[in-house]
Amino acid sequence: MPGGRVDTWMASRSDGETLLFGGKSGTTLLNDTWLLHMGRWQQMNPLASPAARSGFVMFYDPVSRGFILYGGLDSQNDLLSDTWAYAEP
Repeated sequence: MPGGRVDTWMASRSDGETLLFGGKSGTTLLNDTWLLHMGRWQQMNPLASPAARSGFVMFYDPVSRGFILYGGLDSQNDLLSDTWAYAEP
């Protein structure tokens, strides 16, 4: 189960599955990925993953059937403008 964090986003599909990525725990930025399915958390291990960040935006896109993540802040509080897609697990 993911630990406590702030400055993160979760996005859900219409079937209720929810993806959680990164955020901040204390002063540490995180880049872990978790899937909530049927009330259980499962840590995902994608082959490629965004750098640790907080304050980003994430949503589910039903057309591509993937989760989209954009931007955020890095450990120096610099704005990030990259976009990542996480394919349907």
